Amino acid sequence: GSGKSTIARCVARRLQPSAGTIRLGRDDITQFRGAEARPLLRRVQMLLPDHGRLLDPQRTVREALIEGPLNFGMPRDLAEDRARDLLELVQLPADAFERPAQRLGAVERQCVVIARALMLEPELLVADEVCSTLDLPAQARLRALFELINRRLPVALLFLTHDLRIASQVCDEIAVLCAGEIVEQGPVDRVCSDPQHECTRALLAAARAPGLALDVREPVKI
Repeated sequence: GSGKSTIARCVARRLQPSAGTIRLGRDDITQFRGAEARPLLRRVQMLLPDHGRLLDPQRTVREALIEGPLNFGMPRDLAEDRARDLLELVQLPADAFERPAQRLGAVERQCVVIARALMLEPELLVADEVCSTLDLPAQARLRALFELINRRLPVALLFLTHDLRIASQVCDEIAVLCAGEIVEQGPVDRVCSDPQHECTRALLAAARAPGLALDVREPVKI
């Protein structure tokens, strides 16, 4: 109930805010309507925890990855080359390219969804609770993947989670929401080691995270 998913939907233009502005670069994207909003589908991509289950089980990974770029006019050969590159980035085996999505595990499907979002070369990736339905090993794999994306690709990441343990590994800065307002914001090591607001302290306690800042951005192998 803090409002983070509502913010995510507004940023990704799934929901029109009633007031205020959302700036992507120099553009106030709340002003885009109709045909003007179509380019935003490329500039901002959103990830949800259940997106992996929404993959068409009968379509191959290749078909799932190239659909978006083809719809935006990318030549098929270029789309397939980019799909193979991203499949390697998310560390799925090459033979997954022609597999139906139904033959992949939950975390593998989520990796496909992340690769599909990156196919359009977005400026911003909005990830809303993408680890919430996964077990700890799967969470660690996705956490490491987002760290890799941060290092390798020119895309900003808005990572929304209730778990500061995960946020501390993925993010450079943390903003803590409470009842729809940002109550604390700053570099991840400062927020986790010296929380100023009671909501932040409660989140750290829930994550059982004494000394969390000591492990900030620790590399994880996948």
